[in-house]
Amino acid sequence: MKTLSRHNPVLWLGLLLLAWLVLGAQVMEPKTASGPFYAASEHRLGVTRWEAAPRLALSAWTTDFASGDTVTPKGVTNPEVPKLGRPSIPEGMTQSQFGKDVVGWGARPEGALQRLETINVAEVASMQKQGLTRSMASEWKDFYANEFSRNKNNITAKNRVELMQKILDNWE
Repeated sequence: MKTLSRHNPVLWLGLLLLAWLVLGAQVMEPKTASGPFYAASEHRLGVTRWEAAPRLALSAWTTDFASGDTVTPKGVTNPEVPKLGRPSIPEGMTQSQFGKDVVGWGARPEGALQRLETINVAEVASMQKQGLTRSMASEWKDFYANEFSRNKNNITAKNRVELMQKILDNWE
């Protein structure tokens, strides 16, 4: 039976791989991002410190996941703006189905912006056939406007307000 010894190349290869994984994870250059609302200022062990634009006078620690989702502390949310209840959706439909199949607002801020480019009278007529009413569209616009008021870092909500307004503008 062969044993692992200091002369065994498999042992050295394994140790080299382990050292590369452990040390490499700590010296890798983090992905940085910035925009009108935020800028990455520091990255340590998977946690990025995001600084809000100076005019907002906010900063928060966030954790980024591979999916692109970000978890922020509750301190970013304005406690003075009450959270609204979920707006109505067509009968027999889940909220996920409504967002994905009827409105098609996509994920993250980019999803709503991409959908915004394709909205026209025909698209809105198709949404109406799937059960969207003018009052539902208005409720969702107000809901996302409130969410953006509660948390100015929620750019997805801001973009969905614009999307719902364009739907209302193309309503016949």
